[in-house]
Amino acid sequence: MIKRLIFDIDETLIKGMNFYYPVKETLKKYNLSTKENINKFIYAMTTYEKYFSAYTKENYLDYLKTLLLNSLDKALMQDIDIADTCGIVFYDESQYSRCIVDINVKDYLRCVAKNQTLKFPPAFDSQGFFNNSPSAENKAFGLSDGTTLNFTEFTIGHALPDGLKQRIKMMNPMNYLSDSSAIKAQHWYIRHGAKDRDTGFQISMNLSAKLSEYGYNVNFFLPWDIAHTGDYNLNELFNWLETLE
Repeated sequence: MIKRLIFDIDETLIKGMNFYYPVKETLKKYNLSTKENINKFIYAMTTYEKYFSAYTKENYLDYLKTLLLNSLDKALMQDIDIADTCGIVFYDESQYSRCIVDINVKDYLRCVAKNQTLKFPPAFDSQGFFNNSPSAENKAFGLSDGTTLNFTEFTIGHALPDGLKQRIKMMNPMNYLSDSSAIKAQHWYIRHGAKDRDTGFQISMNLSAKLSEYGYNVNFFLPWDIAHTGDYNLNELFNWLETLE
């Protein structure tokens, strides 16, 4: 109900309400009150209300589809080569410019997964399994003296110790967004490669959605044809930083 009162752009609850002024005043507090920003903000709110009143298992892939289509549109504008594979549907008549009209998300995800050999189970927490050496994640959850540690009950074989539980909590920003005592950044720039097969899209998608729900300034995008490591366009990041006060 609270969400509907805040985002009642389609006037299902409050008739004749003009949201332009409250949006303008809010953006003015952050020195972002331009006509373009106001219109973008209202459009985003309207789109959210129309398509995504909540993210569920039924519409989650549709949310991912909108992100991927935005990524494809930008890739086309930048003349990035896009293969006619992986579930991408083109409209390419001679009298029209080439454009993307759809993408089959499940086909695309299968294509991403086949891009490289996936890690052998238990993947990140591999220390001690099949004579595996410690992974980078075993180091990340280890001790300050460099000691590497397993960090799941599956690999440890018993309940996690309290110190390890705290380090695991600290690794996940989602644990702090609703914590009133935590100091949070107001502006977030999140990039997740659209060809990343190491980290699931839902990690960044969920974080971005939760940040937006709490009212933070979020710039989230899936750069096309970028894997887990690659060129994430630092110039674009620096340009974004210069827009912040």
